[in-house]
Amino acid sequence: MYVFVDESGTNKNSGVCVFAAVFVKSTDLETMNNLITLAEQTAGVRSFHWKDAPWPVRASFIRAISKGTFTIRYQLNKNPLRNFSEALESLLITASADIDVERIILDGRKDKSYERRLKKILRDKGLSSKRLRTGNDESYPMLRVADAVAGLLRAHNNKPTDETAAMMTSVSKRLK
Repeated sequence: MYVFVDESGTNKNSGVCVFAAVFVKSTDLETMNNLITLAEQTAGVRSFHWKDAPWPVRASFIRAISKGTFTIRYQLNKNPLRNFSEALESLLITASADIDVERIILDGRKDKSYERRLKKILRDKGLSSKRLRTGNDESYPMLRVADAVAGLLRAHNNKPTDETAAMMTSVSKRLK
């Protein structure tokens, strides 16, 4: 199982922020990457990013990816977020429980000391620290799914609308 992690709203002073972990079986990874490319073509974007996309593009992308085979675990935190590291660590521990994790990919570059700390947490939980990677959404298309899910969950929890509710319906069967 591959785990892709992204967050949304961690720099805000109100509402909630979300850490989302998206799981996909290694056998389904190529199929999902192809689905993401098709979803982006359908939505009319080169590379989807929640904060840069207008609502019609977000809705189109969410509808298209919801046809894929993945699951989601997430964590809501009240803003302002006091400790980013602790919140991410909590998600990693929860997300990796009961799952045979092949690789965990975190969105964005982290400094070496931070990566070492996360790797220690994984080792303490019995997971190989070699499984943790950081990357960008250009290299890992599934990070774009994690970005979309985190953005949607944050938007819906902060200010539910008919639009976010409809998108939530698309992904609700994936939430764990």
